[in-house]
Amino acid sequence: MTLVFFFPKPIRASRRELFQLDRLEKEGYNIVVLDATKYYDKTNKFPQPRIYHRTIDCATREDFVNFAKTLPNEPVLFITSDLYVNSASPVFKSLIRKNDKLLAYKTKAFSNGRFSENKTRLFLEKIIRNLDKHFALHFFNFYYKRKYGILIPDYYLFSTKYIIPVKIYLTVKKQNRFVIHNDDYNLILNPEPSIIDNKKKIGVFVDQAIPFAIQTHPQLYKKEDLPKDYVENYYENIEKSLFYLQEKLNLDEIVIALHPNSNNFKKELVGKFANFRTFSGKTMDLIRDASIIFTHNSTALSYAVIFEKPVIIFKDEFVMGEKIKKGTCFFLNDLDMRGFYIDREFEEISNNDIKINKKRYKEYTQNFIKDNNIQENSYYYAISKIKQELK
Repeated sequence: MTLVFFFPKPIRASRRELFQLDRLEKEGYNIVVLDATKYYDKTNKFPQPRIYHRTIDCATREDFVNFAKTLPNEPVLFITSDLYVNSASPVFKSLIRKNDKLLAYKTKAFSNGRFSENKTRLFLEKIIRNLDKHFALHFFNFYYKRKYGILIPDYYLFSTKYIIPVKIYLTVKKQNRFVIHNDDYNLILNPEPSIIDNKKKIGVFVDQAIPFAIQTHPQLYKKEDLPKDYVENYYENIEKSLFYLQEKLNLDEIVIALHPNSNNFKKELVGKFANFRTFSGKTMDLIRDASIIFTHNSTALSYAVIFEKPVIIFKDEFVMGEKIKKGTCFFLNDLDMRGFYIDREFEEISNNDIKINKKRYKEYTQNFIKDNNIQENSYYYAISKIKQELK
C-alpha cells in the first residue's frame, strides 16, 4: 500500500519517529513524503533536513501534476494535517483519484485553540453530538462540498472526542473517525533512559526561543511587538530568575530543554545559558524526570500534565502582551499554574507555594491529550485500520 504524507510547511526530524515511517516501511508500505514547502511557504528562512529518503519536492503546480503521474494503479492513502485540508484542496483535487483516500489528523490541539463561545452555537453542537450517537449524520458532506468547494477527508484522526468539530459529525462516517491520543502521548509510548538523576531535585526550563519569535513566526509578530531592548534583556532575566528560584526552592540543579528552533540561532545563542546544562530533542525525557518545570506557554506542558509535574509560568511584558497573553493565561487560570514575572522585582516564593491542581490536570488530559485506553502510536493505528478496510 502506498502512503503519501503531504506537508506544506517545514517539518522537523522528530516527525520521522512520530509518524512511524521506519516501522511502516519495514512492514512493506511504500512511503512518499510530499514536501510542498516551496509551493506554500516561499518566505521560509529555515529549511529543515529531509526526514525520509524518498521525499518529493513540489514548488509548482507542474510538479504536482508530474508526481500524480507516478502514482501506482492501486488505491493510495494521502495523509495530512487538518490545518491544511482546506487551503490545499485545489492541489489534493489534482492528486487524489476516485479510489484514493485522504486521512486528515487533528492531533496537536491545545486549550488556547479556537473554540466557539457563542451559546446558541454551543447548544446546537451539543444536539448534533447527541444525535450522532444514534444516527448516521455524515450524509451532509454533499452540502459542505457544494457550498464551500472543499475536499472532505475520508478518514479523520483525533486526539480526543472533545476536539472533534461538528463539521466532522456531518461529513465523515463514524467508523472512519479514529480517536486515539495527541502527539505528545505517542512519544511517551517509547520512553528513553533517564538523562538526569530523578533522585535529585532538578528543575527544567523549557525554552521557546521567545526572542526570535519575529523570525520564526513572521506572520504573527512584527518588530514593534517586542519591547525595547527585549532580545538583549531576555536571557539575562531568565538566568537571574532561574538562579533565584533554584535557591528559593532548594533545587539541586536546573537544566535547559532547548527549543528545536534554537538550532537556527546558534550564533545568537553563543554565551546564553552558559551556566546551565542544555539538551536538545530531550524535552519529554527531561520533564518526566524533573521535580518542577519552568516555561512560558510551551505546548510541551502537556508532558507536565501527563506526568503531574508542578509548573511555574514565566511572565514578562512580551509574553503577557495581547498576541500571546491568551495562551499564557490559560495555563495560569484554567490549569491553576503559578506565575512568576522575570522582568520585575522578584516576589517571595517557597516550596509551600508550589502545587498542582490534580482535578484541572485530569480535565485537561481528558479534553486534549487522551480519553481512551489505546496504547499504540495513533498514526500507525489509524493506517493499519484503513489498510484492513481497503483490502
